[in-house]
Amino acid sequence: MLLAASQGGHLQELATLRSRVVPEGTTVVWLTSASPQARLLAGDDDIVFVRHAAQRDIGNVLLDVPAAVRALVRYRPTAVVSTGAAVALAVLPAARALGVEAHYIESAARTEGPSLTGRLVSRWPGTYCYTQWQPWAHRGWRYAGSVFDGLRAEPRPSAGAVQRLVVTLGTQQNYGFTRLIRKLLDIMPASTEVFWQVREADAAQVGIVAHPFVPTTELAEEIRKADVVVAHAGVGSALTALQLGKCPVLVPRQTKYGEHVDDHQGLVGAQLQRAGLAVVRTVEDLSFADLELAANRDVRTNSAPPLRLGGRLGESLSAA
Repeated sequence: MLLAASQGGHLQELATLRSRVVPEGTTVVWLTSASPQARLLAGDDDIVFVRHAAQRDIGNVLLDVPAAVRALVRYRPTAVVSTGAAVALAVLPAARALGVEAHYIESAARTEGPSLTGRLVSRWPGTYCYTQWQPWAHRGWRYAGSVFDGLRAEPRPSAGAVQRLVVTLGTQQNYGFTRLIRKLLDIMPASTEVFWQVREADAAQVGIVAHPFVPTTELAEEIRKADVVVAHAGVGSALTALQLGKCPVLVPRQTKYGEHVDDHQGLVGAQLQRAGLAVVRTVEDLSFADLELAANRDVRTNSAPPLRLGGRLGESLSAA
C-alpha cells in the first residue's frame, strides 16, 4: 500500500490511522516530503520523497506528479490512502489513471465540510472519500471513523500542582501567536518551569528562550515530564498531547488577529471539548485554573477498530 500525506498534522493523522487502514501483513510505502518527522514515523518502511507543496501551491503539486507516478509504477500498490493535503492532488488522480484504488480521508481539522483539496479530489471519478466527522457525511462523503477514536479522558486519582508546562504552537512561520504567550506569562507563577516550542519571532517579541523546531522524540519526552500541555487547536498538537496521556489546554488561533488562514481551529477545539478530550479557552478567557483543570485529567487509549472503507481495501479490513 502507498500512504501519502503532507508533513505536519496530515502526516501525523495518517501515521495514527495506519494500523486501521493497512491490512495485516501488507507492505507499506510512504509518499511525503523530507523531514525528521517522516523518517521517524515511517520506521523501516520505504519512503518516496516529494517537494513540499504549501497551501494553494499548484506549481509544486504539478512538479510532484512525476514522482508520484514513478512510485506507483515501481511499487505497484493495491491501494493508495491519503490524508492530504496537497500531495493528495499529485498522487490520487495518478493512481486512478493507472487503475489503482484511491482513498482520501479528510483531515480531522475539517469539522463542517471538505477542504479545497477534498473538494477537488472528490470530483475525480472512482476516488473513495471519507470524513472524520459524522454530521457532514453526505454527497459522496462517508464517515469511516476518526483519529480520536479510542481516546477518553478521566479524572486523575490524585490531584497535583502545575509546576512544569509545555507550550507547543506548531512550526508554521507565517502566523504568530504572541497573544497567547503574553497571556500565559501573565497568569503563570514565576516558579513555573516552561518548555516553549514557539517560533523565533514570537519568542523575540516577548523575551523568552524558545525551541522553534523540536525533534519529535524530544518534544514527546518534554510532554511526558510536564504537568500540562498548552497548544493551539491544531489536530497534530492535540493528537500529540492526547496520545501521550495528557488532556491539553487548547487555545484556537483567530484570523481576525492574523493568527491563521481561517478559523477551523475554533471548530476543532469545540468538537474536542464536547468529547471531553480537551479544555478549550480563548486567549481572553484563559486562566491558571484552566491549566489546573487539565492537569488533573488523564487520557487513556483503547484499541480502535479498522476504518470503514470502501472497495477491495475495505473488504480486506472487514475480513481481518
